[in-house]
Amino acid sequence: MTRRCHRMRQPVGAWCPCSIGRQGKEESAQFIRVYARSDVARRLRSASRRLRARVLPGRSCRPIGRCAAAPDQRRRATPGRSVPPCRKARSAPLQEVLMTRDIVIAHPVRTAIGAYNGTLKGTPATDLGAVVVRETVRRAGLDPAAVGSVVMGNVIQAGNRMNPARQASIHGGLPVEVPAMTVNRVCGSGAQAVVTAALEIASGLHDVAVAGGMENMDRAPYLMDGGRWGYRMGPAQILDSMLTDGLNDAFSGSHSGWHTEDLVARSQITRAEQDAFAARSQQRFAAAQAEGRFTEEIVAVEVKGRKGIELFSVDEAPRPDTTVETLARLRPAFRPEGTITAGNAPGLNSAAAAMIVAERAFAEKSGIAPLGRLAGFGIAGVEPGLFGLGPVPAVRKALQHAGWSLGDIERIEINEAFAAVPIAVARELGLPEDIVNVEGGAVAHGHPIGATGAILVTRLLHAMKRDGVKRGVVTLCIGGGQGIALALEAA
Repeated sequence: MTRRCHRMRQPVGAWCPCSIGRQGKEESAQFIRVYARSDVARRLRSASRRLRARVLPGRSCRPIGRCAAAPDQRRRATPGRSVPPCRKARSAPLQEVLMTRDIVIAHPVRTAIGAYNGTLKGTPATDLGAVVVRETVRRAGLDPAAVGSVVMGNVIQAGNRMNPARQASIHGGLPVEVPAMTVNRVCGSGAQAVVTAALEIASGLHDVAVAGGMENMDRAPYLMDGGRWGYRMGPAQILDSMLTDGLNDAFSGSHSGWHTEDLVARSQITRAEQDAFAARSQQRFAAAQAEGRFTEEIVAVEVKGRKGIELFSVDEAPRPDTTVETLARLRPAFRPEGTITAGNAPGLNSAAAAMIVAERAFAEKSGIAPLGRLAGFGIAGVEPGLFGLGPVPAVRKALQHAGWSLGDIERIEINEAFAAVPIAVARELGLPEDIVNVEGGAVAHGHPIGATGAILVTRLLHAMKRDGVKRGVVTLCIGGGQGIALALEAA
């Protein structure tokens, strides 16, 4: 007779949360004993004690979850109602608990950014991701088998096949034993990949990871909502996954540009101000490109050309001849009385970026030279219709986490989802214009949504090294009403 688990009624040997009978319980107990004596467990216990001493000064360390209030102040149960956690038993914030190891970023690279219907239109996002994964590991001189994890952002995943990050990892030369995860926080996906990798390292799971983002908006497929079971009489609709999964607000169904017009009205931003900022972005990016400032961060992509294989290594979306006068002639794109045009908004683009995220001691031991360290990060939610203001609370959270003030920021990259966004965010935060998007932004180079966060991190870290900047911030608004920000410090 087959022995079965007493709780899940599964045969012994099958998976079960109650540890599969006596044998499984003994194995679980052995694992717990080994883990309790491990270096990871000791580091986490030590970090927890230090953090509690900082958050609850003067109090003895207690196990997590035990109330720190006096007995007569503790909440008691009411019949039929659960007891909410005692407010006086506050533990350290998650970010403080996890960010107990010094996290550094090294060898950030990106592909050149392709224009819509441009050179990269036939190259899948996963192939672009593989190029940057391979290159960042190569530049670091890192054994591919030493990588603990790969985290890649990707937004428009329809048609990209199963787990795009896993494809980029394996095609990028990493062993099959290295796990990979795809993250989607819309426009903040590339930045979220860096945060996720950092948290994995900070928690002790790994010492080093690869993080980045990838997107090919040219290859976004069309969707047939009724195609699986067949259409009946009447017209049928085909949906554009670029819009449904990437650019349209999920709650209203309207384009993110349509909602940004509300932000423009709220912040009293004029059409002239947006056009001036857009022209500034184009001109500054073109000047930096002409000076060769992006050469070191770009890795060439092999593409099929008319004469065989060609190397694509120059951003092709910028329009350096853009002026305020030419922008003023463009019609509104989203509302008849609106101010947002194709000229003061970014294009639809394709690119990828990746970098090494590591614990500092591991990086030093492995001979990896970091460009910067992740001093803090912030993620926040706002009203979906005003998603463009998401960076405001996100930046404040990142600064609080890093222990910085607004005056400590020497340079900030605010993603130009629309020219109105950095204008509004800079006003809300009181940032001086001369530290905002110093070398242009997405209005010029484009916005490959799943990759942009990682691209901005790459651009800022290389710029900080070139210009001797010590502290910088990358922040992006996120469709659906969120914001993300990374506080970066020169290594």
